[in-house]
Amino acid sequence: MSSAAQSIWQEPAQNQVPVQNAQQASGSSNANEWECPNCKTKATGKFCPECGTKKPEVSKKFCSNCGKEIKDGAKFCSECGTKVEE
Repeated sequence: MSSAAQSIWQEPAQNQVPVQNAQQASGSSNANEWECPNCKTKATGKFCPECGTKKPEVSKKFCSNCGKEIKDGAKFCSECGTKVEE
């Protein structure tokens, strides 16, 4: 086994568990997690547990020409090249 492959396994050998899977199982990363714009606390609900600020709503932009969703900060549509309106 290569040294890179060996480094992802925890010891002892009879109880080998991939480190990445152990981190995922512990819930260290959550897709619903957001950062409070007021106090910078990581939260998962509708309100910040630290200061009570409501989770900001995500406003999506769409291209006026083709309708594709425009990513934050984009100046042009990635689908058709139309300039994004401010």
